[in-house]
Amino acid sequence: MKPLEFTNFEDFKKIKGQQLPVGDWYTITQQMIDDFANATLDKQWIHIDEKRAEKESPFKATIAHGFMSVAMISKLLEASFSIKSIKMGLNYGLNKVRFPNPVPVNSQLRKLKKCPITE
Repeated sequence: MKPLEFTNFEDFKKIKGQQLPVGDWYTITQQMIDDFANATLDKQWIHIDEKRAEKESPFKATIAHGFMSVAMISKLLEASFSIKSIKMGLNYGLNKVRFPNPVPVNSQLRKLKKCPITE
């Protein structure tokens, strides 16, 4: 589905709580997990050791880093909407981030279901 386009942030705020277009699915590959591990120096076995994870992990596979899932938010939202007047975006921070479910290798992710405006 084509991303929604907004002229400015005021127009975007008008859809607060509404459904955004459904974005594409992105497969979380082992290469992506390994690249994230190398970039962050978080090389815990549950993320990068496929054979050990298959034997010892309750998930029977490697899992993506929780922060890798968070880092993908920008890409997932980019497929849903754009705001023409915004030249660049910065991450201000996150409140109450939790990782209630693991993201096993070869899982598929896509964007949030609702408009992410909270205020």
